[in-house]
Amino acid sequence: MELLRALGALAEPPSTEHGRIARVLELPGTLEASAYSAVFDLELRPYASIYLGSDGLIGGEALDRIAGFWRALKWSPPPDADHLGSLLGLYATLKDTETRETDGARAALLRHSRAVLMGEHLLPWLFPYLGRVAEVADGVYRAWARLLDGVLRAELLELGAPDAVPRHLALASPLPDPRREGADAFVVGLLSPARSGMILLHRDLARAAEHAGIGVRSGGRRMTLTALLSEAPKAAMEWLAEETRSRVPQHEELLSGCGPIQEHWIDRGGAAAALLDDLASRVGSGVLA
Repeated sequence: MELLRALGALAEPPSTEHGRIARVLELPGTLEASAYSAVFDLELRPYASIYLGSDGLIGGEALDRIAGFWRALKWSPPPDADHLGSLLGLYATLKDTETRETDGARAALLRHSRAVLMGEHLLPWLFPYLGRVAEVADGVYRAWARLLDGVLRAELLELGAPDAVPRHLALASPLPDPRREGADAFVVGLLSPARSGMILLHRDLARAAEHAGIGVRSGGRRMTLTALLSEAPKAAMEWLAEETRSRVPQHEELLSGCGPIQEHWIDRGGAAAALLDDLASRVGSGVLA
């Protein structure tokens, strides 16, 4: 399981030690702080709560649930309990301990804990996340995403998919309809992958603005998306509908073998695309009022 620990370490800002790890893993290219920042700071921060929570932000109830899993193991959760490096390190420790355990009952308990960690806190977000990293990165970090994807698929094959929808996803409400719940709730829902079925990046919003023929304002994703929907609602929602719809076949591929997790992402993406299509067709009738 040292491979998983090494891959988890590479989700942290690069250092001399990380460069050594990349060379040992024979990842192409050179680790650079600017490349790391472009992927992990600006676009795809490696924190599970962003992709599993209700608002697309770090922390909240998703982090609380993950920290609760650490405590259930009788371990004190670190401040970044939902960071990918922390989660992969925890998984590796559980598997190493299980391998060394000579008592059958204790080994079975450790295996169960590992399966819960995989099914509840890693699988619900990691394959779509790694797919997007592979899209936006190149060199070391693209190779990193593909290698980690392969390692996790081997673990999934061993453990099997969860039988039920993981709690993070089960508690994620559908994308709000702004006609009933307001524009702010709609924007927040779009930025929550567990609710919208898509991981919406800064560069995606730049493409949406280009499609709409308007400039992109500097600021966070929420501010940018709110401005897009205010200034060019029809064009923005048409673009978002098509973007969401285009992700559904990717979820079918990326989440193959993940059972109810795959179904959740596909259902949410399809529902979001349908809502956005309907909203776009009704622009001018107070959709976002």
